[in-house]
Amino acid sequence: MISKVNQRLKNIGELELNLNQSQTLVTELKNHIVAAKKSIEFINQEAKNSKSSVEQIETFKSQFLMQLQMIISETQEAKHQAIQEINSSINSETKSIENTQKSKYFDKETTKVADDYLKQGEKLFSEGKYNQALAIFEKAISLNSDLSEAWFNRGNVFVKLQRYTEALTSYDKALSLDSDKFEYWFNRGNVLVRMQSYTEALASYDKALSFQADNVNIWLNKGILLRKLQRYNEALIAYEQALLTQPKNVDILHSLGALLGKLQRYEEALSAFDKVLQIQPNKYEIWYNRGNLLGKLQSFAEAIDSYNRALEIQPEKYEIWYNKGALLWQLERYEDAVNSYDRAIKLMPDDYKVWHNRGMALNALEKYEEAVTSFEQAIKINSQCYQAFMGKAEALLKLEKYEEVLSCCDYAISIKNNSSEPWEKKGIVLEKLKRYKEALVCYEDALAINPDDSEFQRKRNILMSELQGEKVLIGKNKPLSQGNLDLSDRQDNKLSNSKKVYPLALLNGKKVKTDN
Repeated sequence: MISKVNQRLKNIGELELNLNQSQTLVTELKNHIVAAKKSIEFINQEAKNSKSSVEQIETFKSQFLMQLQMIISETQEAKHQAIQEINSSINSETKSIENTQKSKYFDKETTKVADDYLKQGEKLFSEGKYNQALAIFEKAISLNSDLSEAWFNRGNVFVKLQRYTEALTSYDKALSLDSDKFEYWFNRGNVLVRMQSYTEALASYDKALSFQADNVNIWLNKGILLRKLQRYNEALIAYEQALLTQPKNVDILHSLGALLGKLQRYEEALSAFDKVLQIQPNKYEIWYNRGNLLGKLQSFAEAIDSYNRALEIQPEKYEIWYNKGALLWQLERYEDAVNSYDRAIKLMPDDYKVWHNRGMALNALEKYEEAVTSFEQAIKINSQCYQAFMGKAEALLKLEKYEEVLSCCDYAISIKNNSSEPWEKKGIVLEKLKRYKEALVCYEDALAINPDDSEFQRKRNILMSELQGEKVLIGKNKPLSQGNLDLSDRQDNKLSNSKKVYPLALLNGKKVKTDN
């Protein structure tokens, strides 16, 4: 626009030059008139001296005056036309300049109004008024569709409203207007993660890093995504890059510790968690995760101490009580384990696992009636819980409720027919009921599943021999008699002592839910 105005001003200058030249021409004509008058005077003088030339002189005079009049007339007309053209051009250029100035003023005012809307929308966004903010950003865009910040903020609103496709479209528009903004690429990557377009999200993170290579949040999110994709070594590199910029960033150290734990590098993971706790000792989720790591290292007492520290800070977290109960069970502190499970149940009564684990602790305390109640609650929540049926069968066996034990074993077999355990327990109970042939079938079924189990083979052989009326030597060549045919009590005790059943989901990486 400025170049056009300059060109028009140049044209005006040229017209003014032409006007000056016309004025010079008029001056020259006046000089010619003066000269002509002098010539006439000279001719008149000569005429006086020569009467014979008077007529010729008069004729010449008339012709000369006519030509001179024509020249003057043409010159005046040219002058007038030149002045009109100059005035017209000046008026045109003046109007053009005025219009340009008005256009600039209008554009400036429009941009100012669009910026005002942008600020207003950002304020509404920060207050969580997302729909109102969206309407304001839309107004800003209607006034200035090239305002990349408005498109970017529009995308941010759509993310909050979980309208991810529209958010991506907004970010792409913002990038088409200004592709050098790292935050545009970063947020684009974040929304692509939500849309599960992980490869494209990584590409956006890399683009963002190309503009701001030391941005901690980009490296952190890239690392989290790489871990999700099970590209653990690359995730580790991303976290280490982030730590180069902020070595005391607790979020990075926490993520690094969790990843090192995933890679079974437990000592390094503990070191990362300890660094976090030096900076923020009241971060309960770090104490919880530290307890999980110590549990995997079988440092159960230290792990429980970490859980206790977590519970001092946040006593209403089900996951902490749950895992603490599991470790107390490991230490054979069964009463304390039951208390921890009771606290967990108050926080989450519909988790069948905690009811199962509570039943196991009660079995260990020989509180079999209470144990049965816990196992039944677990089964009520999850009718396919094989372990709950087996735990209930164990408690019922101790209560000598043999028919109910058989029923539990049948349910367990229907759920998990490739396990020899319910067949063995069923065989033991049938021996107690002196239903030896049925017991023998159970042992045969157990051996079909686990043919190399020497204990099953021994039970089967003894029972087969007795049923066939044969004398079989056992122990130190002592004869087997009908009186000691029922081996179920001894077998039951051996089963209980040799097969330690662990609580469900013990330290399975159960993620603690953090407060937002």
